[in-house]
Amino acid sequence: MKKFTIVTAILFLLTNILNAQTEQGKILVSGKSSLDFTSSTTKYYYDGETDSDFDEKVNKFSIAPSVGYFVIDNLAVGLSASYQTEKYKEGSDNWDDPISVYMVGPFVTYIFPLQGMVKPFIGGIGGIAGASYGPDDEDKQSGVIYGGNAGVALFLNKNISLDLGGQYIKSNFRNNGDNKYQSKSGNFAATVGFSLFF
Repeated sequence: MKKFTIVTAILFLLTNILNAQTEQGKILVSGKSSLDFTSSTTKYYYDGETDSDFDEKVNKFSIAPSVGYFVIDNLAVGLSASYQTEKYKEGSDNWDDPISVYMVGPFVTYIFPLQGMVKPFIGGIGGIAGASYGPDDEDKQSGVIYGGNAGVALFLNKNISLDLGGQYIKSNFRNNGDNKYQSKSGNFAATVGFSLFF
């Protein structure tokens, strides 16, 4: 009986500590990062005969920090930024010019005030963005992005959570050299990151 009482008291205290992380006035700092290397070979055939080989290598790196403030319990607003660079190489050719993409804008996140160490969240993001894949204006684009995300925050302790989720982002870009050229896209991605609560 004594062990049950101690365990119950510890769980009660831990639950109250975890609920205190998302109170009004707290600071949220989070970030995501990835480093990908891909190498693929595709063989093309015509009428059973080898037509050509296509060998491609891709290197990608991205980082996305954000800082927010809980304006009310469980609702944080703040500023987010991201940067991604990609490099491609086909066969024995030299690496192509890197593709760089950036984004800066506001975000909002709501963390559902459930008991325990696992808390679902939803959020939205918007902002300005740009992409560059060469030195000329024709190789640059700028525009806006917006989207939403959802997932779960797994609180490892009272100040750190592991965030698992998904996000859908829409973008609308215009070419800097010829603004008649426009690209629109929608992208879904699985996300993993960490958040710190102060």
